[in-house]
Amino acid sequence: MRWLVCTLLAVSVTAWAADFPSVEPYRLAPSDSPPTLDGDLSDPVWNHAPVINEFHQIRPVDHGSPSEPTEVRVAYDEEHFYIGVRLMDSDPQAITAKGLIQGQPFFSDDRFEVRLDTFNDRRNSYFFQVNANAIRRDALAGNDYWIEEWDTIWFAEAALQDWGWSAEIAIPFKSISFDPATDTWGLNFSRVIPRKAEETPWSSLERRINPNVSGYATGMRGMEQGRGIEVAASATVQYLDTVDSGVNFEPSLTGFYRFTPFLTGALTLNTDFAATEVDSRQVNLSRFNLFFPEKRDFFLQDASIFEFGNIGVNGRPFFSRTIGLGADGNPLDLHAGVKLTGRAGDWNIGALAVHQDPAVIDGSENLFVGRASRNILGESSVGMVLTSGDPASPLDNRVAGFDINYRDSDVLEGQTVTGGAWAQQ
Repeated sequence: MRWLVCTLLAVSVTAWAADFPSVEPYRLAPSDSPPTLDGDLSDPVWNHAPVINEFHQIRPVDHGSPSEPTEVRVAYDEEHFYIGVRLMDSDPQAITAKGLIQGQPFFSDDRFEVRLDTFNDRRNSYFFQVNANAIRRDALAGNDYWIEEWDTIWFAEAALQDWGWSAEIAIPFKSISFDPATDTWGLNFSRVIPRKAEETPWSSLERRINPNVSGYATGMRGMEQGRGIEVAASATVQYLDTVDSGVNFEPSLTGFYRFTPFLTGALTLNTDFAATEVDSRQVNLSRFNLFFPEKRDFFLQDASIFEFGNIGVNGRPFFSRTIGLGADGNPLDLHAGVKLTGRAGDWNIGALAVHQDPAVIDGSENLFVGRASRNILGESSVGMVLTSGDPASPLDNRVAGFDINYRDSDVLEGQTVTGGAWAQQ
């Protein structure tokens, strides 16, 4: 029996000066008349919603005055969270709107973005972005991570005006997780005008708009999460015109169920990932392997919970993209998988178990990943991870790790202090 033991430690501490903007909480009340999503903002609901117009630059001048006014209004009913925005522009003909592909970045376009910290933990948020063509882009955005591949169902419409452009956004409560016992959400907005290299958020700290520096929305009550069931079934039918000719029928199923507002279960059987978005083309000019991100819905569900030690690529104890994939890049059959993830109070938990074909003889068929972390202090966390199984080796493989992430925006007046340490064996 051969053993390989590796212990790693990484520590970083930084501090920077900034004047933290004080923004008043945005107070909401349920709406009886939801807006018609057309990008026009002529619906009565917007006349009663308070206006957010106190934006400031973070680029090119930190806390400089915006060159163009922005007005945001927020409303909600039992099923949707609504945002209406008017983005004034002194030169409407210069508004850039070239992006036409849903879910893809449109960095050269005028755009508006929303960040929702639905658990108000100051560590995690949902990111929604729209341009003047009503093209949508979403992601999971935390203080120390960014998961572009996450995707959910939401709606947006936009309209060009003779004074600029406007947009309406509707985010179904069924599409996101939240704590119904908490009436306060973290909330932030930002506008980008590329031709002026200008970005103007509502709340920021040292040119950052992470969840730990967002504003607040209060009065969130009576939202309907539905039954929390999502099922995607498919089947592959193949006719073989060979000596053993016949029809090969392969059904598959992937489903999600929200046991509680805090806890989501996922199940996949005989999974076929043929409908998964293809990878973006990369050119490798180095001696290191390319890093392709996860794009499969089953593994992207609550993927941020499994993030460990703020490790980008090398040294990660777990990366879901290697599941169902051999060392040579060929796919391996994934027979079944179960997953349980959620956030409850100060705890973040995740467990993943998969049964798949081994990549080599006597390689592991059963893989397991467990992750738990606890929010401590105002913005910090401490956690552990445990993994078991290696389909590419006949040897046993178990990894245990511990990490701590420290962040404090109040310990020093006008400064944020961050630090992190992790170890795994």
